[in-house]
Amino acid sequence: MKVHENARKHILWNVNSFGFKLFITFFLIIVLALGTVCGFIYNYMTDTLRNQVIRDEKKSLEQIADHISYIQDTVQMTAQSIAISNEIQNMIRNDEDNTVFKSLVTQKDMRTLLSSYVMMQPYFVDILIVAADGTTYSSNNTEGKFDAADEVWYLEWKKKKAAHGYSKIHMYNIEQGQASNAVISYICSFRNLKNVRTIMGDIIINIDINKMINSNSLANRGQQYALFNNWGNRVFGSELSAEYEEMANSEEDRLNLEDENVILINRELGDEWFLAAQVSGKYIASQVRPILRICFYFLLLTVIIMSVVIEFAVHYFMKPIRKLVDAANKVAEGNYKVHVNITTKDELSVLGNAFNNMVVNIDSLLQKSIAYEKKNKEIEINRLMLQINPHFIYNTLNSIVYMARMHRDEDIIRFTNAFISLLQDTLQVDEDNIFIPLRQEIKNIKNYIEIQSLRYPGIIRTVYDYSEDLLDCAVPNVFIQPIVENAIYHGIAAKPEGGTLTIIIFRENDNLRITVKDDGVGMNQDKVNELLTKDEAIKGNMRSIGVANIINRIHHIYGEMYGLTISSKVGEGTDVEITIPFQKYID
Repeated sequence: MKVHENARKHILWNVNSFGFKLFITFFLIIVLALGTVCGFIYNYMTDTLRNQVIRDEKKSLEQIADHISYIQDTVQMTAQSIAISNEIQNMIRNDEDNTVFKSLVTQKDMRTLLSSYVMMQPYFVDILIVAADGTTYSSNNTEGKFDAADEVWYLEWKKKKAAHGYSKIHMYNIEQGQASNAVISYICSFRNLKNVRTIMGDIIINIDINKMINSNSLANRGQQYALFNNWGNRVFGSELSAEYEEMANSEEDRLNLEDENVILINRELGDEWFLAAQVSGKYIASQVRPILRICFYFLLLTVIIMSVVIEFAVHYFMKPIRKLVDAANKVAEGNYKVHVNITTKDELSVLGNAFNNMVVNIDSLLQKSIAYEKKNKEIEINRLMLQINPHFIYNTLNSIVYMARMHRDEDIIRFTNAFISLLQDTLQVDEDNIFIPLRQEIKNIKNYIEIQSLRYPGIIRTVYDYSEDLLDCAVPNVFIQPIVENAIYHGIAAKPEGGTLTIIIFRENDNLRITVKDDGVGMNQDKVNELLTKDEAIKGNMRSIGVANIINRIHHIYGEMYGLTISSKVGEGTDVEITIPFQKYID
């Protein structure tokens, strides 16, 4: 008893039990549902967070662009201040006619004045003025004389014939003997304020790139930055994955690369500059990855909680089922006095009541079955006894034949032999005698017609139309003979001059069609419908079988798609057509 109780308690964990299957079903449904939800949330949050990261980086790019734009404005304002300075213009004009000594004094005064401008901004390295006659003035006291012919970057800019703009990055020695720094130069031409048609020279402001933009702080953001001027020169930063032309010609402020990197472009700088930042796909993924961990932990925690809830729920709902299982086992052992009490007031309660009724009915049916079997044995004994009667009839008829031969009465002999043959084929009591070959059914029909010809001499003419290869197909026993009996009794015999009975048998695809025709008195449609729908008897000399009985046998054996049709006209005759599947008879 304890073993059975333990097994019942752990039925949930039996892999073949309904409780285990129910638990697994609910578990899988919840896991799939949560997985789908988490997948949707992850995809949605991934896209949202990815776009948020890109928006943040774009805002950071805007801040850097604002800083660079401010520097551009400062540089241009400084250059404009120098260009309109009367003191500087007077020094340059007076220096044209000065002696060497005065020129040196002018160089010193100019250096002092330009140095005051350099000291205004930490990213200014040097300010140069190249006069129209080639004289140079510099804020750097250690700088040698500026020679335009040696400065490739300056010559390239002059070829563009622009009034102002920035050169490409070049190297500049702050002090003699020290390492050079990378600088970018802002160059603008300035005119004589007394004669604006005259260009006095160029102002060159050298800007330290590293001080202009803090490269160390940018590197910590996982981006690559590049600053391009209006000439297509890279002012600052590393080479990006995309070509300059692609970024410059694109109207979009965002380019998505195949390696999931993203290039952001800011075009709000002055002088047609634009700032580009390539945001690494790995950096974006590192910002998105935490949401995946959250989804995973949420899914894992939810699955654990739901597993415990499902286990308790399944265990609770399995209690009435276990009662039914125990009761079913007792019924299987032969105990029909079992009664289960399920008070859940749901489908299981209905199932319990149905089980109780079923057990009561089984017990009742079992008692009836015992009584039925007892009665069947009595019927079987009577059936065996009934076999004695046909043999008694055969022996009696054989005695009549013997006596007819002694008196040489051939009609009695022929009549009696046909009757004996018909009785032997139609009064069989074998339980498997459902089908017979068509050959035997034709033989029975001929014996029957032989008997009826003696009763109605000279009025029955018979025509048979079939091929010999059809005689081996299977047909139900006593199948065509009742139709022939009806044709003779109700059709031909009722006609004073008699008539012709035609039996046509042919195969049509997989079906066998049997037509029994007579040119007797016929019948109206009401009589036809009555024969088809009512199980009335066709009373002949030997038996009483209704046409509806034959139709029911066909439907029972072959199905509703097969059957029997009757067409008849009063005074012209009747056609009965039977359709059954073609099957070879197997003995």
